[in-house]
Amino acid sequence: MIGDSALHQGVPMDDIVQALAAGSTRGRRRAIKVLSFLEPATESVGESRTRMLLEQLGFDKPVVQLGLHTPDGTYRADFAWVELKIIIEFDGEGKYLDYQPAPAVLLAERRRESLLMEQGWIFVRLRWADLERPDDVRRRLDAAIARAQRRSA
Repeated sequence: MIGDSALHQGVPMDDIVQALAAGSTRGRRRAIKVLSFLEPATESVGESRTRMLLEQLGFDKPVVQLGLHTPDGTYRADFAWVELKIIIEFDGEGKYLDYQPAPAVLLAERRRESLLMEQGWIFVRLRWADLERPDDVRRRLDAAIARAQRRSA
């Protein structure tokens, strides 16, 4: 999560690698292994944790922050499996409370979701509490994948 945040804020990967090389050898092997999992497009700790959970559960790696075009403009999905047209959104409270009045944010999100669903996208929304229930997340994602596969059959 710290690595994702550093990359997202513009710290070059080479700087992170150099810091590892210059630091203590304790934990270095594990830290180097983590480098291959870092994703600079990840925008929050919740998204980092979601991505890690998807990896732990054995799901294919999704596209991160995929831009999708609608009549109202381009929107970014936190995670997407393009071939299945499945979007996974991590819903932390910050996006509803920190930037604009919550009703405006919710209405805009509903509009965006409706437009993308009209294009055939399936949504799975995850919250912090969901990340603590990996079996439930697996079940929900498996159900979304099954719906997507039935649709394309």
